[in-house]
Amino acid sequence: MSLKFLIVDDSKAMQTIVQRTLSNAGYKDHDFKYADNGKEALEIIKHWQPDMVLLDWHMPEMTGIQVLEKVNELKLGTRIGFITAEKNESSLKRAKASGAMFVVNKPFTAETLKENLIPALSGASTLTNAFPHIKDLIFPSPAAMSTLLSTITSHVIKVEKVKPVSVNELELPCTIALFGDKDKKVKAIQILDSTSSDQLAEKFASSVFRGEPFDDKLLAKALLKALSIIAVCFYNVDKSAELRLLKTYNMQKMIKKVARLDKIPEEERLDLKFTFDDGSSSYSTICLESRGEAL
Repeated sequence: MSLKFLIVDDSKAMQTIVQRTLSNAGYKDHDFKYADNGKEALEIIKHWQPDMVLLDWHMPEMTGIQVLEKVNELKLGTRIGFITAEKNESSLKRAKASGAMFVVNKPFTAETLKENLIPALSGASTLTNAFPHIKDLIFPSPAAMSTLLSTITSHVIKVEKVKPVSVNELELPCTIALFGDKDKKVKAIQILDSTSSDQLAEKFASSVFRGEPFDDKLLAKALLKALSIIAVCFYNVDKSAELRLLKTYNMQKMIKKVARLDKIPEEERLDLKFTFDDGSSSYSTICLESRGEAL
């Protein structure tokens, strides 16, 4: 699944630096276009519909903030982030108020850009793309999760919402993941059947940790990485931030505490089907911490 990036900067050298940084951050095999000014960028956005626009602030013809505000006016629904030397506090507040997904200051590192880019691409940082909204927590959008997992691993991983699946039907052993906020308070629980866990671990091991010895230790490390990516697809309204992976458990046999989760109403849970590029499929259930507080 290829993403489309538009890099907008009046410096050709900076365009190259941003593109190279994205490549080093794992986005090498995606589509890139470039613009030297805001006016040119706006035309490309209208016709090419990029998944992510990376804007400089100070440019000829039209500034970055003017591009963002024009995109809003035209209701183009394009994700936009700034990579800029602009540090004026009122300017940055204006960018955030206008819907900028993030602002990364020059000079920047690949890690800084990637940390800001992952939540932005996942859709977790914007309420309009999230799904569904329960109390102070917005569950991941299956489409956003699919895009993010596929992008990072370079494997097609389709994620879709399905009708509630009984946890008793999940293929054992299951992985239980606890997601929480920066204060380490658990907010959500995810149960993945064995195929989901194994496939995610293998995809991340072969793509993200390429070159490392392929063994059980690597697969465990890769699964934690996959779950960490899923965590940023949540949105914690109370903290205005994404969640993070706190802890995982391996469940070898079904226990009563987990089986009771079948009683959760459909509107208070998110059941997912994962379909991988080899044709295999598997299931997972996500619920609020309050519904699984005994785990």
